[in-house]
Amino acid sequence: MSDTTSTTHRSRASAWLLAGTLAAALAWPASGQAATTVQDLGGLYTGGFSSALALSQSGQAIGIAMRDGDFQIVNAQWSSGGVISALPDCCSGFLAMPASINRSGEAVGSHQATRDHWAAVKWAANGNAQYLPSLGSYGLARAFAINDAGQAVGSSVTDNFAQRAVRWNPDGSVTQLGEMGSPDPGYLAFHEAHGISNKGVVVGTALVGSAFRAFSWKGGQFTDLGLGNATHVNDKGLIAGLAPGRIPVIWKKGTMRYLPGRDGGKRAYGHEVLGINNLGDMVGFGPSPGVGVHSIAVLWRGGAALTLGHYPGGTHSVATGINDAGMIVGYGNLVDGGPMRALRWTVTSTSIQVELAPVH
Repeated sequence: MSDTTSTTHRSRASAWLLAGTLAAALAWPASGQAATTVQDLGGLYTGGFSSALALSQSGQAIGIAMRDGDFQIVNAQWSSGGVISALPDCCSGFLAMPASINRSGEAVGSHQATRDHWAAVKWAANGNAQYLPSLGSYGLARAFAINDAGQAVGSSVTDNFAQRAVRWNPDGSVTQLGEMGSPDPGYLAFHEAHGISNKGVVVGTALVGSAFRAFSWKGGQFTDLGLGNATHVNDKGLIAGLAPGRIPVIWKKGTMRYLPGRDGGKRAYGHEVLGINNLGDMVGFGPSPGVGVHSIAVLWRGGAALTLGHYPGGTHSVATGINDAGMIVGYGNLVDGGPMRALRWTVTSTSIQVELAPVH
């Protein structure tokens, strides 16, 4: 399954982090408050910055944290029991950002060596990192998801600057997934894979004509899901992503439906899905009331958008991953204006179960 973020949110989340940084159509609102407990997963030193960015089925999380001593932002992992440890130094230049971790502890992400140069990275279960191969000689690639078989997906740039969806195989080789369609004249070719299930279903987005269209792919065959961007897929074939206008949606058996907002709106404007499990739960964030730019962690369960909340005293939270056991991780501040900390939510009860509004 995929625990990845969308491309746009990754960039935005990176900036926040480093700066301290789902009521039938006639039965709305589809919102509520989940009963939860929120745990600070800690950092590499007391009071230091940390963030959990992806969660495995076995309960292991991976992310970033500030290291004691030299106060550098480094890659970190949390055991299923919540114990944090630093990973070996990964990459020269700017920080590598993990995006997905599988059951055995293998993870993938991307390293921004310079402003315009991204390289795909894979962490072995022991924490050691290596670059994944690219299609072109420039080494430009990004990895967004990895399944339990060790297959990872993302995109890579060819020497003629076409961006292609790729899958990295467990042996480390890279495979181009092909093309769903071609762009109009004057546009560069663009395909990008964002999620992969344990059944080998890949989802992503492609520029066809002059519009971005969501796709699913399996065994060399593309399925056009319509306008938008597919970002996550679970083992039961539920796909999550974004419709035009950056509105969260799901695709199920070929039908697209909007996810509701935590405010009861039929369309979750300002929200984003960042993780999915095989039970159909999804997590992410939505806009939070208050002064300034704040977000609040959200769980979509049974058709409803449920607020997970902030850490007590905090004003910002984002949920990034959920596994089949219902464990949820992410990040948020502990106090207003404080640094981001890795968080874990435990959901003790939910009360709303509804159907999604169809897309018209």
